[in-house]
Amino acid sequence: MCQMVLANIANALARLDDADRDRVQVLFVTTDPARDDVATLRTYLERFDPGFVGITGDLASLQTAAQSFHVYFEEGVQLASGGYDVTHNDQVNAVDADDTVPMLWMRDTSPHDLAVDIATLLSRPAS
Repeated sequence: MCQMVLANIANALARLDDADRDRVQVLFVTTDPARDDVATLRTYLERFDPGFVGITGDLASLQTAAQSFHVYFEEGVQLASGGYDVTHNDQVNAVDADDTVPMLWMRDTSPHDLAVDIATLLSRPAS
């Protein structure tokens, strides 16, 4: 899911003019800090947009931060390969300059709709 969502976000940002694009910062917060160190996140995010920022840390801190956005994640089912899947919801939160979440998108939100929503948020007067 993450790959599809990140590709849609990158596509949406490419639809914005340069001035609006420069006002948007994408933060990707890992739900799997055991595997996602800084270098791994950087390599992963580079595939979508070099401006995307990856955030990792200890599991407890990430889960505490995620709760404030009503995001859950937990280690999932053990795979036959010996690895594991991480279970998480797939929402994307827009956080504005006032640190509020005026919009929430799900994995099936199209790049067009994301771009329209982002442009709408950027056109709102600052408080």
